[in-house]
Amino acid sequence: MTLFTAEGLIRAHRRWVDRGICDVAGVVRGAYWRWLLTQGGALGSLTNPLNDSRGCGAVMRAAPIGLSPLNDPFALGCEIGAITHVHPTGCLASGALALFPGGR
Repeated sequence: MTLFTAEGLIRAHRRWVDRGICDVAGVVRGAYWRWLLTQGGALGSLTNPLNDSRGCGAVMRAAPIGLSPLNDPFALGCEIGAITHVHPTGCLASGALALFPGGR
């Protein structure tokens, strides 16, 4: 899913450059839908939690978010993390890693 996160961020950046508008998390969500087609299941969000997952899956794919020049990396990391891991320990950890991808 890290690769699908990076792919979504690249698409979001292109959309921003080409059109000047972009819902980054929405574009990454689209990339996750493409991933989901290979898995089966559903995606959630901060406002539509589908689970109470507190696992490490969200943080494992958060590093590319910190490299994106779009939006606040912490907020975006939390929002993208909540697509699959809405529990605070899952999505907040994703936001923290996105904010400091190099461990600064």
